[in-house]
Amino acid sequence: MVRQGQTVLVVDRNVPVARIEPVNGAEGSDEDRLRPLLEGGVVAPARCRLDVGAFLAEDMPETETGTSAVNAVLQDREEGL
Repeated sequence: MVRQGQTVLVVDRNVPVARIEPVNGAEGSDEDRLRPLLEGGVVAPARCRLDVGAFLAEDMPETETGTSAVNAVLQDREEGL
């Protein structure tokens, strides 16, 4: 919706908490806006282009019954995966 020019209001129990608006006329190129984030280590450049079809064709990892996906992600982070 935002890409189509609409503003989205985010509410929590009917209390507005944020507004997402399209960026119109943002100054500078994408590279100009991205450079400080790259230099600050906030983001990293893509190493390669994602093949979405191949990614979606991969089998989902198996988890044990009762295993929390959040805990699995946290464990991966701790192990440096």
